[in-house]
Amino acid sequence: MNSRKNNLLITLVDLHFGGISNLVLQTTPTLGKRFNVWVIYFGPNEQMKERFENAGIIVVRIPYNGGKDIFKAVRGLRRFIIENKIDIVSTNFTPDKLIVGLTRLFTKFSIVGNIHNSFDPNITPINLRTWRGLFEEFFHNKVSNKVIGVSKSAIENAKKFRNLKNPNLSIVYSGIAGLTNNISIKPKNENIIFVTACRFVEIKGLDRLIDRFNDVNKTLINWELWLIGNGKLNNSLKNKVKILGLEDKIIFKGYQKNLLSFYESADFYINSSYNEALGISIIEAMSVGLPILGSKVGGVPEVVQDGYNGYLLDFNDEVDSVRIISGAIDLDPEKYNKIAMNSLKCFQKKFSIENYVDRITFEYNELLTL
Repeated sequence: MNSRKNNLLITLVDLHFGGISNLVLQTTPTLGKRFNVWVIYFGPNEQMKERFENAGIIVVRIPYNGGKDIFKAVRGLRRFIIENKIDIVSTNFTPDKLIVGLTRLFTKFSIVGNIHNSFDPNITPINLRTWRGLFEEFFHNKVSNKVIGVSKSAIENAKKFRNLKNPNLSIVYSGIAGLTNNISIKPKNENIIFVTACRFVEIKGLDRLIDRFNDVNKTLINWELWLIGNGKLNNSLKNKVKILGLEDKIIFKGYQKNLLSFYESADFYINSSYNEALGISIIEAMSVGLPILGSKVGGVPEVVQDGYNGYLLDFNDEVDSVRIISGAIDLDPEKYNKIAMNSLKCFQKKFSIENYVDRITFEYNELLTL
């Protein structure tokens, strides 16, 4: 048996603030105890680079700024793989899958194609027959040695809507280290604080989230909503809040490197996505013992057990979603404490970094025996 550590390369399209980058950031140091791990990114966005470096992660950029750089990026990646004797490349986004796929034409290594989305066109109108969708279908079926989905929903929807037929399929729930060991029982605010952290893009459903809280405000005023992050919708969302007269209720906190203090100060985490394969920010909030109000889409029901560690919402159902949010605001403290502790237990049992690293190590080692 080979006694050396196998060499693992994780690729990212860039280092933007987002769930996949955060997953790689949090798990790579622990994964490094099992493998020699490098992280390569291609695009110019380096928003999280400092955090990767502070975590002691070897992170390298091979420049890619669009199609004109594709073969230059392929040559750079091939050289890196040969020089570092890479055994497995774990890919995450369409652009890095394209570069990795082309690189494999010229050298030998095993490929893991990760599926982080759970698109259902019946819920989120989207054209899956774009070049990206068709390429991912080809990549997962014909190029990847193994395909790993972050939830059952991610795999099932890929089979149903993206013609996924690769026989080497696995589900590995994302896991993180947890944000704190100091869990305090809540609620502790006279005004119940809801928090969400995400990129400000359409698929996160922040526009309808603001609408639902505007409806809640007609009968209950003892609440605040904190929006953490940034993105292309930043200005339009702020304008909407201003027009609704909710500037003292819906607070924009901007992009934050450290979410712990915000989660510790809040009473609920709320997710309003139109599509979510799993949700790293949901798992982070659970690690702090926050009850979750989660959108009833994708893999979120695999994380949030309705009435146990939080509540599931259909944000398109205005009446029912307002009822659930209002119920959370008025939740009995004893019931709140029970749900909060269940949220922490659920994290520890299913989404800890130890569980993730054990599972992903098994999958990688199995791949090397194929």
